[in-house]
Amino acid sequence: MKFRVNKSESHRIEVDMIHSKSTYGVYIESEGPELELSGESILSAALLPSMKSKEDIRCDIPICPKFLFSIRNSIQEVFNFWDKAHFHKSQVIAPINKHESVSTPRGKSACFFTGGVDSFYTLLKNKSDISDIIYVHGFDIKLEHENLRNEISDSLKSIASSLSLNLVEVETNLRDYLDAFVHWELSHGAALSFVGHCLSYKYDRIFISSTHTYAEEETFAWGSHPFIDHFWGGGKLEFTLDGCDKTRLEKVKFISSNGVALKYLRVCWMNLINKDNSLYEYNCGKCEKCVRTMLSLYIEDKLNECGAFKNQLTSRLIRSLRIRDKNTKSFLLGNIKAFPLSANNIVIYLNLIFVLIRAEIVIPLCKFKRILWKIFSVKSKK
Repeated sequence: MKFRVNKSESHRIEVDMIHSKSTYGVYIESEGPELELSGESILSAALLPSMKSKEDIRCDIPICPKFLFSIRNSIQEVFNFWDKAHFHKSQVIAPINKHESVSTPRGKSACFFTGGVDSFYTLLKNKSDISDIIYVHGFDIKLEHENLRNEISDSLKSIASSLSLNLVEVETNLRDYLDAFVHWELSHGAALSFVGHCLSYKYDRIFISSTHTYAEEETFAWGSHPFIDHFWGGGKLEFTLDGCDKTRLEKVKFISSNGVALKYLRVCWMNLINKDNSLYEYNCGKCEKCVRTMLSLYIEDKLNECGAFKNQLTSRLIRSLRIRDKNTKSFLLGNIKAFPLSANNIVIYLNLIFVLIRAEIVIPLCKFKRILWKIFSVKSKK
């Protein structure tokens, strides 16, 4: 695998990622701060697709020695350990930046921010250390959904203004490239590294919000992970994974005391959008992620104060939950354990138990289906 730079301007970078069978055009654009193309950003984007396609990587841009060691060894070792059948170790051929030195501290830290529970927790917990929030258009919301993107952008501007922060918005189609090789669950950490290194001249540290606790992370293969995130850093930039010490419910409790979080909380990834882009929802209030967050707010007696959800939490809504993997099951279990059982809400509690019992049957079946898919996909490539 190699790359070709088509455009490298202050606010837009275009690169062709050239694999043996296909070429993928990747761009990143910013209307605010300038962007800088670096070998670190290129290798962050190229590593997992190259491991998946069994290709070595050639980069002619000098790389920070620390980063180059990590990407040749540590990061690849973790992904290979998680899935030897699909993540093969690649040789990374690149020159070392012999003049690399730790630069003068800029004194600025940022936080990748979506408006969800995890990122709100990290932001509010570390607000004294964070000056900027970074939102990436094209990661959780598709680029063509302009109406929803505009509403999210307006909300982010309000959040930044309310909390006296600077908002940095960038746009990229990087996910389209990564999705052609690797599921987003495993590739999003590399994607954040790509964006972070394009802004590495600006920050000393960028916070990444954790999804799971330290105890849970040991059992999850996940793109952003305590095993990996710090390895994406280099001489100029440090990545800090934050929030592994708290469960999702504990994070909800922490942020629910903040009026800005209750007003602008956004957790949905199933946003209802018609083909003509006319109907969209900031939070659909029906998907698994919306319902589980509503349930956590209900447990903390904050759901009625949260303006981010328009509908009510009902037994029917809970029964609609479809738990198909241990990731979503872990959040369900957390809510069940903390549920304040009483005569008034016993029906909701019994429906949660029903969903859990159904999940115990469905999850093994879904896992078996994924195993079969992997087996047949490997055979079809031979």
